[in-house]
Amino acid sequence: KLGGATLNYSTYDKELYALVRALQTWQQYLWPKDFVIHTDHESLKYLRGQNKLSKRHARWVGFIETFPYVIKYRQGKENIVADALSRMYVLLKTLDAKLP
Repeated sequence: KLGGATLNYSTYDKELYALVRALQTWQQYLWPKDFVIHTDHESLKYLRGQNKLSKRHARWVGFIETFPYVIKYRQGKENIVADALSRMYVLLKTLDAKLP
């Protein structure tokens, strides 16, 4: 869940930040092997080809590039598992609010 200043990030920044946080959390399992990152945010598949980066993006991309990964784009409606996981928190909060 995002909080503080990250709530004000653009959609691209939020997606990239989520990727960085996931890699930080799981890095000990991911580093020795090639892996695929499935995303429904199409611009992330061009991550390696970007030349002009902000300082924040450069820092994040520098960290991401330490991993042996491939990014694959998958439309949101085709990416059912990720869609369900991203909506789970909202659903739980809604159900919690409706319970007496």
